[in-house]
Amino acid sequence: MHGETLQRGWVYVAPPNKLMSVKPDGTIGLEDDPAGRSVNKAVDHLFISAASVYGRRVVGVVLSGVGSDGTEGLIAINAGGGLGIVQSLADAPYPGMPASAILDDHPDQIAILDDIPKAILQVTR
Repeated sequence: MHGETLQRGWVYVAPPNKLMSVKPDGTIGLEDDPAGRSVNKAVDHLFISAASVYGRRVVGVVLSGVGSDGTEGLIAINAGGGLGIVQSLADAPYPGMPASAILDDHPDQIAILDDIPKAILQVTR
């Protein structure tokens, strides 16, 4: 996956213990996450890099999880004109990440998990 050009319509998932980023040439960057994901903010790392490369063409989605990872990244996405979608707190088994994103970023949409694909399609058409 490292060095692969991003393709429209694909979903990319970072391998364990790797930080994923979007490089200025539109390729995927992977680097070791020496501190582990419990310390580093892997979602923020990816979202911030995507926002810097693609600006308003980025849709960031924060799902269930603990901590605040994703919040800084959604702020960067919104600052670049992109859109933020966050899983509903009532629907998230671990609402820490969605709650942080909602409180600090005021996402464009809050949706239950089953409605997120539809929300993405609506904002990308």
